Amino acid sequence: MDEMNFPEGLYWVLDEDNIPRPARDMEEVYSYMGDSGKKRRVAWTIVGDFEVSTVFLVIAHGYRYMIEPNAMPDLFETMVFGGEKEYQWRYTSYEKALEGHERVVQCLKDRGPCELEEI
Repeated sequence: MDEMNFPEGLYWVLDEDNIPRPARDMEEVYSYMGDSGKKRRVAWTIVGDFEVSTVFLVIAHGYRYMIEPNAMPDLFETMVFGGEKEYQWRYTSYEKALEGHERVVQCLKDRGPCELEEI
């Protein structure tokens, strides 16, 4: 993909302070993906038979950022694996993702998966 066709705002990277910023080009995206496997993982917790995983997505999700001025895309995702169904939440910042991860873990510890829909 050449510079002229690089989709502005679609690919993101995290800086050293975990602040997302748009990638400059595909070379930066490839470098980030190759070098930062650990950095893409925000948090990972096992609670009983469940795995709670929160990651930085690299690719912008959601539509809000395309239609609202100054809106951020969803760049982080928490998922719960191991139950009868999978749960998913998305966030716009590292801090919100970490808070969401902890909220899901605490819900599983306190109330179990049947209450995840209330988060």
